[in-house]
Amino acid sequence: MGNPETILLREAKLQSPELDGWDNAATVYGRRAALTTCISALEKADESNCLLLMRSAGQPLDLAIDEISQPALESFQLQVTLESVEGYGWWQPRPVAKPEGMLLTLFALRFPDAEIRTQFIDATRSHSHYCWENEPETQVYGLGIVTSEPQDSYGVKTDDLMVVMICSDDEALAKHRDDPKHLALGAQIVGLGIEVENTFSKTYHLTSHGFLHR
Repeated sequence: MGNPETILLREAKLQSPELDGWDNAATVYGRRAALTTCISALEKADESNCLLLMRSAGQPLDLAIDEISQPALESFQLQVTLESVEGYGWWQPRPVAKPEGMLLTLFALRFPDAEIRTQFIDATRSHSHYCWENEPETQVYGLGIVTSEPQDSYGVKTDDLMVVMICSDDEALAKHRDDPKHLALGAQIVGLGIEVENTFSKTYHLTSHGFLHR
């Protein structure tokens, strides 16, 4: 078997001149490194917060990206590496040539130990199948375990579980959020006695730079 998929998330606070350099450098790096996903996104609540998401299938990601501007390198608010949870959700329903305007939601979950985390993954796996069948505009529904020592201002920790979801638009995001089966999921988790804490949550809109699922 090859190496598992790895996902690198980086967020930096950037102003307009830096943002252009960050976007262009990230796109160049993504294509040169033959990544399957390389996208840039701006936080909906504060567009000076720029997120870079890179995914590599079968080889580790190098954290040192010289092409990205030095001001950004000095101001990371979030830098984490995830190992994708095999067989959970999906990363590639179909190629997306123009990601601009799509919505990326990230949230982190913390568990008392790895066994309880596995119980959560197993208990919610069927819900990811449900989303695949009933939410055609949910483009990505991936799950990853934080494997690196995070550099962040948000309290994300090693061994946290992170959900990465990309929806076509606000309507698709609302459909996922408000679906009765999704709303019932929390009560089901409580009923199973699974302890989980939501420690981080943000939504971003994708920019015109980058690509999904090459």
